[in-house]
Amino acid sequence: MMPAGGANVRCSSKGGFHMSKFCKNCGAQLKDGAKFCASCGTKTQEAGVSPANTVSPISVDKAAKETKPRTPLKKLLFSVVAVVLVIALGAAILPRLGKEATNIQGTAGDLSAFTYTERDYTAKAKELTVSPESPSASAHGVTIQFGEYALEGDKTLKIRQLPEKTDKNNGVKVTAYDFELGGQSEFDDVITIAIPYDAKYAVAGAESECVGAKYYNQSTGEWEGVYYEVDAENRQVLIYTTHLSTYGVFQVKNENTRKAYITDVNAIAGLMNTGKSFEVIKELAEQGQPGNTAFEAGFEAVNSVTGNTGTALTAITLGGQ
Repeated sequence: MMPAGGANVRCSSKGGFHMSKFCKNCGAQLKDGAKFCASCGTKTQEAGVSPANTVSPISVDKAAKETKPRTPLKKLLFSVVAVVLVIALGAAILPRLGKEATNIQGTAGDLSAFTYTERDYTAKAKELTVSPESPSASAHGVTIQFGEYALEGDKTLKIRQLPEKTDKNNGVKVTAYDFELGGQSEFDDVITIAIPYDAKYAVAGAESECVGAKYYNQSTGEWEGVYYEVDAENRQVLIYTTHLSTYGVFQVKNENTRKAYITDVNAIAGLMNTGKSFEVIKELAEQGQPGNTAFEAGFEAVNSVTGNTGTALTAITLGGQ
């Protein structure tokens, strides 16, 4: 006996097989395509079932929302530094810009004796490896310290000691070193270079007046100013920069000669006292960002312009970069 709702297979007269269907309620045979049983009226399995009401899914934009790219930390830090320096030094620079060109003329000494040629750069350089994990290196008595964001991966640093240049007539001598780091010369962080000076040549107690530093521009053959500080206790000059090239320590016999050969110190940071200026630069070199010292220096500069008298910077100077 065929169970209710089942099907019986029989051979058709035209060959092949035909599937017979029966009502699942009463067992009566159903006609092909019937939606209700002719005997009991029960709905068949083939009866159309109204599709359930479906809610169209809310259209969702699968494209990733456009997000504003994050500013790299090192660029952000240096943007802040730039703002602080503008606040701290802007008031001092603007009134002096028109005067500096005339002040410089007639004061620069003859630097022809201190020009370096290609032959001077043939000396073999000392090669050292530096990296973010090991950012400092020393050679020829010189030490270089890269800032936190200056290096990316291991790099080969070359330090080359150049021939000493002297001008006996004016009592001036220059000790210079060339620094290379592959093809990279500009950096996103402060680099500190410590170069020793000849303590016997300098006048004891007058190192800050008779010892200075400059950067040698190979493309122009001229010496230009840099940030520097005379560390008399350790008999060295600390140079602060963001690029590598040739740097030299100038030593003179007396202060009057120094004024002709070493940068006029009444520039850029002239309205900030020496100690505070050094603290600001050191803060940037060590931390990579301005701190309380920088902001305090900014207020001091503004106060000086509005009436208070500042002390001229003597050990640190800016120029050329």
